[in-house]
Amino acid sequence: IYLASRRSLALAAAGDDAGAALAQTAAEAQARAALAANPAWPDAHFALGLVLAGAGQDEQAAVEFDAAAACDTTFVQRRTTALALLQRLMSAQ
Repeated sequence: IYLASRRSLALAAAGDDAGAALAQTAAEAQARAALAANPAWPDAHFALGLVLAGAGQDEQAAVEFDAAAACDTTFVQRRTTALALLQRLMSAQ
């Protein structure tokens, strides 16, 4: 899911709007399939939120981010901690 989403962003940045749209569609389909298999999986809700936010669907993205937090009350803190660590690692390079 994350790979298809990042591919979509990279293609859009490169000016390949058609490729970006296809990758965006693939990422959304993967996230929705993951949620169909396990509706209580916070990572799938979060991934779908990222995909929707990337498509400019901010209200729907917020619903998915809230769902991720509702599935696991520690989810937001774990993601925040991981992001802070990643930023520190990237700035150290």
